[in-house]
Amino acid sequence: MPASRTLLWGPLSPLGLGVAALTAAVDQAHKAWMFYVFDIGARSPVRVAPFFDLVNFALAAGTPKSVLQREIIAHSHMLGCRPQHATAYVLSGLGALHAELEFFPESQFVKLCEEKFALLQGLAL
Repeated sequence: MPASRTLLWGPLSPLGLGVAALTAAVDQAHKAWMFYVFDIGARSPVRVAPFFDLVNFALAAGTPKSVLQREIIAHSHMLGCRPQHATAYVLSGLGALHAELEFFPESQFVKLCEEKFALLQGLAL
């Protein structure tokens, strides 16, 4: 086998491809649920606090905590509030989102809340 081929394919490559395929399938299932069950088009935009959107994006993008901390501080200055209040704003956004969920599985919503709260707790604001 040529050396370049061994760099691209190894013993764990089938596992990696399987995980990638599973991730793509879950992503597509989530999109279908958002369009056909949650009916995001009729509810769009789902309004939540700006800090909620920032933290949600940071979690989805895998943003380092130091970058998120810097962004929260910058957003706080733009919005005229204190960075320490970001957690309250995120919780407020989660409350607003919960009021709009209806058919969203409660266990997934709780997981979403825990992820966001844990991320904010780990920041030195």
